[in-house]
Amino acid sequence: MMEQTNVLIVEDDNTSRLLLEKLVVSLGYAPITATNGKEGLKQLQTHRNISAVLLDWLMPEMNGIELLRIMKKDTAYSQIPVIMQTTRTKKENILEGISNGAYYYLPKPYKMQALQAVLRGAIEEHERNVELQKRAAAFETRVDDFIVQGVIRFRTIEEGNRISAWLARFSANEYTSAGLIELFTNAVEHGNLGITYDQKTQLLLDSDLDEEIDRRLTLPENCGKFVEVRFARDMDQMNVHVIDQGPGFDCTKYLDFDPERAFDPHGRGIALSNNKFFSGVTYLGTGNDVEIEFPLQEPLDATPPHQTCVELSVSN
Repeated sequence: MMEQTNVLIVEDDNTSRLLLEKLVVSLGYAPITATNGKEGLKQLQTHRNISAVLLDWLMPEMNGIELLRIMKKDTAYSQIPVIMQTTRTKKENILEGISNGAYYYLPKPYKMQALQAVLRGAIEEHERNVELQKRAAAFETRVDDFIVQGVIRFRTIEEGNRISAWLARFSANEYTSAGLIELFTNAVEHGNLGITYDQKTQLLLDSDLDEEIDRRLTLPENCGKFVEVRFARDMDQMNVHVIDQGPGFDCTKYLDFDPERAFDPHGRGIALSNNKFFSGVTYLGTGNDVEIEFPLQEPLDATPPHQTCVELSVSN
């Protein structure tokens, strides 16, 4: 029996709360409700399997930002995506929400198509990250301890997800898997398959993104394309390059959170990678080579009597 997916709705307005409940049910999820931040916190403490939070900003007793800050400081809740719903859409308000960890903004009154796309995307990403963390924890092969550098090639997002779980096994940073997924996904979707920002927005709103990715993967011009991951360990960190075969792009407007894109159903991955998941990202050349580093869970022995330098090359 599959475990149900719970969505916490924290909203003091009865009409809005009922509307959100109906939406959550229509998507096949189970709603859990609260009328203010304090009630929302109690629900989080009671229900440990919440996959997303729809959070109003202005509420009595404890407002949405106060609850958001509590969640992001507690490891039990910090990775649950929070979708902030509010009438406060000025730039400074948006930046306040984003800086405190809001996953996305949804302005009132709601555009139901956008709300569905954002909620579905948030839940799918959360559940994928939970699964990948389990996979990373399950890697116990002794061979991994001997791998110092290597090259891995993949074509699909699912293959990239598996590789991110394996690389995260070495990391002391809990966000490594999520950050690699963002960079791998960008390399496939935008780099190799040429899906533009605006095209992805519409595909998400129409729930057609996965189908379009599958279609483009089979096109003759894309069949031979792959994403190359080059990695190397030194004493206390892992260096990773993610290289796609696209023409590149201007990364500058994506490195930080942009209030102009706060209401789009995507477009936060690079900013999250640069400001949260890693200590920073560096785009090289035309923008189709991105470099990141993360700390090792177990530092590499400087003079290991048993360790061998191994180059790993995996391609499909």
